[in-house]
Amino acid sequence: MVQQHPKQDQAFIYKFDIVNFYPSISRELLKKALDFAAAFVEISAEDRDVILDTKQSLLYSAETAWVKKDAPNSFDVTMGSFDGAESCELVGTYLLCQLPEDIRKKVGLYRDGGLGAFSGTAKRIECIKKQFCKVFANNGSK
Repeated sequence: MVQQHPKQDQAFIYKFDIVNFYPSISRELLKKALDFAAAFVEISAEDRDVILDTKQSLLYSAETAWVKKDAPNSFDVTMGSFDGAESCELVGTYLLCQLPEDIRKKVGLYRDGGLGAFSGTAKRIECIKKQFCKVFANNGSK
């Protein structure tokens, strides 16, 4: 027999977009995410170097290298590539794991957006949003 649970009121954080997420992923943030992942899976030094080296973007126009103003050493997590998407997922998981467990268990993240369902007062929901903002701001994102 399936146990029936009383319906609980839920509030959705329906607008959960990380502003400029791909461009805000710095070399240092990706390194921290790789360190985090290394607690769960073996990442060799060679694999780590390959992952970081693939973020060196080289674009040329009329035989002149285009350099992104805010990306020293041409470091860039590119949108639209498998590598960029996987890097984004890894960094997103690392960021979510910085939230308290009771919050992160109720959140789903896909690339640069997410959805969470929480019960409680509007004040509690606002407090949860502030915790999200703090974690992302501490890591260079909005």
